[in-house]
Amino acid sequence: TIDLDGVDLVMCLDMVGHAIGYGQPPEVADTMIVFGAEKTPQVCAALEQVPEIEGIGVRRLDIDIIDQVSDYSGFQDAGIPFLFYNTLRNEHYHRPTDTPDTLDYVKMAALVIHLIALVQRVSETPVEPFTYDADARHEAVTLETLLALFPTMPDASRITARAPTLLDDMAARAAEGLTETEWRLVRRIAIAIEDGLQRVGPEEGHGDRHG
Repeated sequence: TIDLDGVDLVMCLDMVGHAIGYGQPPEVADTMIVFGAEKTPQVCAALEQVPEIEGIGVRRLDIDIIDQVSDYSGFQDAGIPFLFYNTLRNEHYHRPTDTPDTLDYVKMAALVIHLIALVQRVSETPVEPFTYDADARHEAVTLETLLALFPTMPDASRITARAPTLLDDMAARAAEGLTETEWRLVRRIAIAIEDGLQRVGPEEGHGDRHG
C-alpha cells in the first residue's frame, strides 16, 4: 500500500485497445472515453489543453453515468482525483475471441502520445492540492458525447429510436441542471448506445482502417 496523501491524480486505463463499434466512421471509431474529469477542475483544465492527436478522439463522460467498474473505484471512494480511460465494451469483452487481431494499434499509439502530453500539463499545474467535488457533473459535455456516438446506430430499441430527440431536448436545458429522473434516462440511453454499437457489424458501417 501507499500513502494516499501523496497521490495527486490516478489515471486508470481499462479496455483502451479497440475501436468503438465496427466499421464506424473515424469520429466514432477513434473515440476514447475519459470519465471523471468533471470532479476536479484543475485536471479538467489540463485535459482541455492537450492538443488533438491524429488517430484518437478524446471525449468526456461523467463518471456518474456508469456504475463503478474498474480500479479507479477505491480512489473515487476516497475522494482522490482520477481519470478513467475506456473504449466501452464490445462483443469480445471477457471472451476468448478477445485476440490481438481485434485491437486498434494506431489508436493505442495515439493514446500514449495523448497521455504524455496530459502528464506534462498536469505537472505544470500549480502545486496547491487538487480539489475534488464528488457531486460535480458536466451534464452538457456528457450529452454532447452521447449525441456524437449515436448517429450511425440502428434503431435497435424503442429508447434508441427516441434518443436523439431526448438528448437534444436535455442538452438545450443542461445549463439549468437535469433532474435525477432525467439523469437516470441519460444512463439508460448510454447503456443502449453501448449495446447498440456492439451489434453494428462491418456491413452496416462505413468502412475504414478499423474494418
